[in-house]
Amino acid sequence: MTESDGAPVLVTTKVAARILRIHPETLREWVREGKYEIPKPIRVGSRFRWELDELRTYVKSRQISA
Repeated sequence: MTESDGAPVLVTTKVAARILRIHPETLREWVREGKYEIPKPIRVGSRFRWELDELRTYVKSRQISA
């Protein structure tokens, strides 16, 4: 999903963690430690933001087909 100007939609760490179904502090830890092949955050000032499309693609790729 992108905004009308083509820029990616960015979400907070809290929202990203909810999408990934983990606690926000767990997500922060994974970023600090380089754990897992999660999408890379974008630093905006002193905070991280996550591309919504990348998170959705990641979650979809990790789902197990029944």
